[in-house]
Amino acid sequence: MRPLYALQFEVASLEANPPLDVANQTLVVLASWISEWYLTRKNIRIALPLTGGDLSPCEGHELAITVARSADVSHSTISWSYPDERDGNLLWHSKCEISKFDGLTEFSFQLLLESIQFYIAPVEFVLRRPRVIATLLRQFACSHGDARLSDQPRELSAQQVPEFVANRLLSRNRRLPIVIVSRTSIIEQCLVDPSALANRLAGIAEVYVLDDKWSGFALSDEVGKIYSCYNGAVRLYWPDFDSEASPYSPVYTPDTTRELGSKLVEIIFNQLAAISAFRFVPGPVAIDAINFLQNQKAIELESIKAAAQERGDYAELLSVADEENALLREKLNRLQEENADGKARLQLSQENLRAVWQAHEDGPHRGEAEPLPEESTEQESLEDVVRNATSSYASTLVFLDSATSSAQHSPFKQPKRAAQALLAMHEVCQAWRQSRRDKIAIGPLEQHFVAKGFVYKPRESMTSKGKWAEEYETTYHGRKVSIEQHVAVGKGGPDTCLRIHFYTDEKEEKFIVAHVGRHKTNTSA
Repeated sequence: MRPLYALQFEVASLEANPPLDVANQTLVVLASWISEWYLTRKNIRIALPLTGGDLSPCEGHELAITVARSADVSHSTISWSYPDERDGNLLWHSKCEISKFDGLTEFSFQLLLESIQFYIAPVEFVLRRPRVIATLLRQFACSHGDARLSDQPRELSAQQVPEFVANRLLSRNRRLPIVIVSRTSIIEQCLVDPSALANRLAGIAEVYVLDDKWSGFALSDEVGKIYSCYNGAVRLYWPDFDSEASPYSPVYTPDTTRELGSKLVEIIFNQLAAISAFRFVPGPVAIDAINFLQNQKAIELESIKAAAQERGDYAELLSVADEENALLREKLNRLQEENADGKARLQLSQENLRAVWQAHEDGPHRGEAEPLPEESTEQESLEDVVRNATSSYASTLVFLDSATSSAQHSPFKQPKRAAQALLAMHEVCQAWRQSRRDKIAIGPLEQHFVAKGFVYKPRESMTSKGKWAEEYETTYHGRKVSIEQHVAVGKGGPDTCLRIHFYTDEKEEKFIVAHVGRHKTNTSA
């Protein structure tokens, strides 16, 4: 049999005090899914034997349910096989396991495909995520590693990015890949539907969508340009990602994403499904539950055998021997299954490893492990940034000679970040101006700058202004004005710390930039 798709996660109740057994509830959901499948596809009503048993709903279809329980430990298996609707020589196998041990409930699913006779013809099928996976994720609190699973994309704002990188992207406990979808810089739209992607990858990946270009800038600041994701690109980050270790992180560039469109969802799903099938092993809860139940059964049989020997009850001894043989056959069958799975995975290993490195071996597109192309030519110096902004944002920002001079003498080594800060000021000024004309309060400017990943301070301390007043004033239109309000970029020394001080001209509705350079003198300097 060929493994195609697999997943595994813990299941818990959404309620603080669950009224029912979560493992049994999960089994009921699976039975309902299969029953609905037969009603919809075959117009057949079936009732699955939830306490255990076999069922053959129609020709070629086989269902087997096994349930073992002891106290607070249980292990249930649903094995389901049926022929492909278009190719009767292909047989689909689904195996669901629900295990409960030590207060934890674990669910696993495997999908396999088998050819039932030697038949040389192309194998064509479309792989889909089983609908029941999304149902489980909605009805229960499902998790894997340190991730709460969802069939919906999670949004990331600029201010959320640092915490996301520290706690999710770089988490050593992460077990699933993360897929990030960015938006185009100008009209801020996604080139692939993040909802469709998250729905398809539910259970085998986490999907995040960046709110805007500012989220993309913030991500670049955290992981570096080579692992960035912006302007409509889609990037995949494997578990154990560490930007310092130069890991492989495939990216679909904006041009590739735009060209592929909805096909990209299929490509990424097929890639991750192949890897999930190759990587599948029984979960820790399942192993503990099976071992516990088998040991309990063995102890129970030994006790019955001892009592029967004392009574000389040979019929009972024969019955015990049959049960012991059945238990051994069960162990043997499981070992044989594991051996068969191991052989299948060994046979597929080369193919699945190729799936890591490229999405479609024969297709014209592939995810490339390289940095995204620059959106525009990066300025060589801070002075270049200021001169470029002077012409680009003339409608909102006015740069005084002191701004150019301070930039010229600044050792700040991140001109691209400075350009982003000035772009943020341009957009905030536009929003402030529009709010004045519409007579709608814009709210604190701090919130608007924070949403773009920058710190804005409206004033300096009274002590700083008292001691170094001249540093926080400039001459504009022949009069002294305060420039204590500023945008802060970075921390530390002058090569990593930049301050942009400005005055708000309410008459012309512009920001008058007087300083783009070193941190001015204050009480903390």
